Amino acid sequence: MTDYKPYLIGLYAAASLAGIYFIRVHIVLNGGGDVLATSCMLPPFTRASAYALPYVPGWATGFLCTLSEFFLGALEPGTPAWRTAMECIGSLAVPVAVGWLEASRGGSSPWVALPVLWGLAYQTLGGGIVLPLQMLAILLTSDAPQRIRQGQISRADAEGAFLGVGLGYIAPTVYLALRPGTLIAAAWQPFPVYVSAIQLLYSQLRKLVTPASKKLDGYWATQATYAVAAVPGLLAHLRVVYSIINSVNFIKELQTLFIPNVVNLSPGAALNAAAQHMLKWDNALMYGSTLVTALWLAYELGKGFEPPTAIALVQGVPAFGPGPVMAAAWIWRERGLRQMRGELAKLELAEKEKEKEKEPAGAGAGAGAGAGAGGEAEGKGKGARKIKASGVEQEGSGSGSDTPLRRSKRNRSRRVD
Repeated sequence: MTDYKPYLIGLYAAASLAGIYFIRVHIVLNGGGDVLATSCMLPPFTRASAYALPYVPGWATGFLCTLSEFFLGALEPGTPAWRTAMECIGSLAVPVAVGWLEASRGGSSPWVALPVLWGLAYQTLGGGIVLPLQMLAILLTSDAPQRIRQGQISRADAEGAFLGVGLGYIAPTVYLALRPGTLIAAAWQPFPVYVSAIQLLYSQLRKLVTPASKKLDGYWATQATYAVAAVPGLLAHLRVVYSIINSVNFIKELQTLFIPNVVNLSPGAALNAAAQHMLKWDNALMYGSTLVTALWLAYELGKGFEPPTAIALVQGVPAFGPGPVMAAAWIWRERGLRQMRGELAKLELAEKEKEKEKEPAGAGAGAGAGAGAGGEAEGKGKGARKIKASGVEQEGSGSGSDTPLRRSKRNRSRRVD
């Protein structure tokens, strides 16, 4: 990944900058921001009173009002924005699961370890702006040796993420989609706090009742979390497709769900139209970055994941929606990580066995040279074994060790040649 790192940073940074322009700037220019400000932040505050809470400052009430009214305007049934909004909130379960599961992985970077901060950031600033940066942080830290070799997710954390995503995000989202209203729209906004609180509470209780000597692998709970996270996106997509299946311009209607408009709306646009314009860019940038991250990481592992597979997954978006496709890519990547850890463990075991076979010869030479020289040789032998074992971990560090990850990359480059 080192050779491509500058290009990846540039790509994800450009996606975030595009989000700032097409989401934040466009909604101000097309008049959608004025509608929200007039309703919630400017006198006579026609809608802000519905979100007023005791001991909460007026500016916070106004901000909560703008977020809630935006989604309520987008979720108005039978409107074009409703379809885009349903796709958005349904498929968002997968990036939410990715953020909390990657934070639970052993050896996680501080940039990845606090998904609640990322979640609150994309809830307030916009998912199309923040999620590409979160995916970039995951991408740049996932290839580190300790993340591959020691990056297992414990069963307690994986099961906690399963419950957190299910109860903290999916359940409130289903209620919001079925019965939108001011109370549920306001309560839905801080869902990252719900997900983190549920995962933390469950994982701590699980660890208390699990013996410390018993290490439980969370692989299947991780895969189950991705599978469950794909369900709301699939159901939302099928519901949206059902609503336009009888349309004369079905293909065109389907395209409008995923292809955002580069040209902004005219000033004075209605809130519903402005919300659709904004959410289409949100969907493209959020789910595009999440899918590309999974495809790249899976390809880097080299476990049978080739460009034709990636193309087939992308082609599944119109049929199944972005949620199931993203989940499938992350499931494949998790499977590749497990296989890679198994191969690295076997290689390390083989290296230790080779060192044991060399020990008798080294011991005889050391005895002939005297006790002091023998102790020095033994110290060097132990040091050599430590260096050799660390070479298994330090993929790409220039140590010259031939790890499975390096062999898979070399074989893939030969096939390309």
